[in-house]
Amino acid sequence: MNRKNDSVICLSAIALIGIAATAILTVENRRLASLLEEAATDHLTGIPTRRHLMRSLKRLEMGGVRSLPLAVLVIDANGLKETNDLHGHKAGDRLLQVIAEIIIENVRPNDIFGRLGGDEFIIVLPNTDLDGAELVAKRLQTACASSYFKYPVSVSIGIAVREDLSKPIDKIIHEADQEMYKAKAAYKKAHV
Repeated sequence: MNRKNDSVICLSAIALIGIAATAILTVENRRLASLLEEAATDHLTGIPTRRHLMRSLKRLEMGGVRSLPLAVLVIDANGLKETNDLHGHKAGDRLLQVIAEIIIENVRPNDIFGRLGGDEFIIVLPNTDLDGAELVAKRLQTACASSYFKYPVSVSIGIAVREDLSKPIDKIIHEADQEMYKAKAAYKKAHV
């Protein structure tokens, strides 16, 4: 009888250890998932980070021709420094949040977007040609101009389009970035 009781106790202990280990792993998996989500999301704007964005772009690039043409919009918040200097960093943070909200409201489910850093954002539009990208850019600029915020909201947007697989995606992003700098210079010249 003692041996039978010892076996039952041993099996019960093993079962309890298994249950405890499962509970611990579940808690750790949730914690890890939370950390991964936190690392993938910009803490200020709530949109994907540059790191997460680049991973998404790698997956998209692996899809190849299915996403062509592929338009890239690089977006820069006009006047962030002035907003910070004149109204404080909370106002500048809110400006970035407003722009992020406008981006979220104007992208399709299969578009990839995120905050590159500072006052720059990016939207990647699969299956979108230059005309389609220009429509999105105009819609974003109109939404920014008419947004409800204490201070003016405007953005400079550069566009580049990948028509075939001969150019890597980072080259297209660079081209859109250069176009954004041209748009930013034109904005500054017009608002001096």
